[in-house]
Order: sequence, then structure tokens, then C-alpha cells
Amino acid sequence: MTPIDIERLPELVANGSMSKKEGAYRIWEELYCNPHRFGLTRLNEDEKSDFLLSLLKNFEQALIEFMPGRAQFRTYLCGLLKISYPNWRRKQLTRATAETLTDTMLKAQYDTEANKYETPQEHTADKQDINMRPFATPKKRSIAETTALVLTLKNCHNVDETILKNVSRFLHIDADELESLVHTLRKQSEHKIEKRARVIRRRDNAFYYHRKYMSELTRLQEGTASFEKVQEKYLKQTESWIRQNKLLAHRFVLSPTNASIAKEIDMEPRKVSFYIRSAVRNRNPFITKDKDDTQSEPTDEES
Repeated sequence: MTPIDIERLPELVANGSMSKKEGAYRIWEELYCNPHRFGLTRLNEDEKSDFLLSLLKNFEQALIEFMPGRAQFRTYLCGLLKISYPNWRRKQLTRATAETLTDTMLKAQYDTEANKYETPQEHTADKQDINMRPFATPKKRSIAETTALVLTLKNCHNVDETILKNVSRFLHIDADELESLVHTLRKQSEHKIEKRARVIRRRDNAFYYHRKYMSELTRLQEGTASFEKVQEKYLKQTESWIRQNKLLAHRFVLSPTNASIAKEIDMEPRKVSFYIRSAVRNRNPFITKDKDDTQSEPTDEES
């Protein structure tokens, strides 16, 4: 694109050499690339882009209404920016408030959905009272008790007072003792929760700017310097959004590791894995079967 002195833009639009839309984009490009000449240095890159895009229609009108001889066009634009800035800032604050409220509601909805989908993976114990028929043998009772303890600790972030009360009664142990174990394992995985929260914030932020720059591109003329700048930001934010979603999909299991559980209850990690696998395979680990295909604890020879 051939550089044009910004002072000539009103004349070019007036004689038909340039459309007012193209002239507005030329003004946008000049202001965006040289913010120090127009008092825009206090705005960061995103604020500057948003502010100038909101004035594209004003730039078109300015090219028509400007009267040569009274002042330089550059000075005229500075006045337009000074008048427009307070109103734009008020709209920004209003939008920010609305977005904060929206984010709060979306976060609540997201947490609800996350719990709904994470519960099967974390083998959540049922909140209802554990009512079971008598066990056929003491060994079956022992397997069921250990399974209940392992699953409760594995899902320590989701268990509540009702679950703790039922499980402790089933295990014949003090509820405070079980709660202490749950609290210890929760503390050990707090860093996972914090890291996951940071990734969620980065994902949401990237998605916001992904949509923002996508909207800006529809209002810019393809092939112009301003279009290329915004397109570069759009691609960067889109890549970041996709990357953060992949991280959330494949990492950040919030449950404690089998090794951590094994350490707290003085059991080998492979035995913890055995009880979890058995629970998944049998669906209901608290009810034993009458047939002879019941599970048995791993022996020392098993790997």
C-alpha cells in the first residue's frame, strides 16, 4: 500500500480519488502505528485497537465534515479522539462489569458440568445409606471395606459429610479419623486445582480475544496493514485457546495418586490399583456375588 500523507485524505475523498471507507482505514492505520503522535500511548495494544475500531464510522464522517484552512487535519483528529475517549471508556467499564457477571454464571455452570462428568471417573461413592445384605465370608467383608475406603480417598475432593458418615459407619471407624485422611489427601493435590484454575483462566481469556479479533477482521479491509496486524493476533489467540483446551482434556486429574493413598493407609500401591480396577469391573463394590467368581486380594506373587 502506497503511503499517503494523512493531511491529504480529506481532499482525496472529496475529489473521488478515494472512498471514505478506505480513508477511514488509512486514518486507523496512521493512528494505530503512531500512537505517540495522537496521545494514545496510555492505551495498551488491545485497548488501542478496540478504541480505534469503534471510531471507524466517525473517521468517515470526519473526512466529509472537515473544512480545510481552519486547522490541520491531524489536529482535527486529535480533537475527535479527545472527545470520543470518555464515552468509549464508560462503555468499556459497563461491558467489563457485564462480562464479570457472565463469567461468574459460566463458572458456576462449568463447575456443575465438571462435577457431573468427573464423578464416574473418580468412582464417587453413593450418598445414600450403604444398606447391604450380610457378607458370605469375613474375607468378602474385608474386601468390601477396603474397597470402600480406597474409593472414598480416591474421590476425596467430592465426598461430603453424608458420604463420610456412611463410610465410617460401614468401616466401623471414627468419622474424624476418616475425615483426617480425606483432608490430608486434599491438601496434597491442592496444587493441581490451582494449576488447573490457571489454565482455565488462560483458556477463557484466549477465547475472549479469539472472538474479539475475529469480529474485528470482518470490519477491516483484507490486505491492509491493519488487517494483517489483527489477523496475526487472531491466529495467536486461537492457537492458545486450542492448546489450553487440550491441556484440560488430557491432564489435571484432581484425584490423589494411588501411591499417595497407599502411603496414608499403609498399603502397597499395586493393591490400591487392584481395588479400583475391581470396583470399575464390578460396578458396585459393596455387594458381593453368590457365585464363586468373586475377586480376591492380590497375592505377593502377582505383579
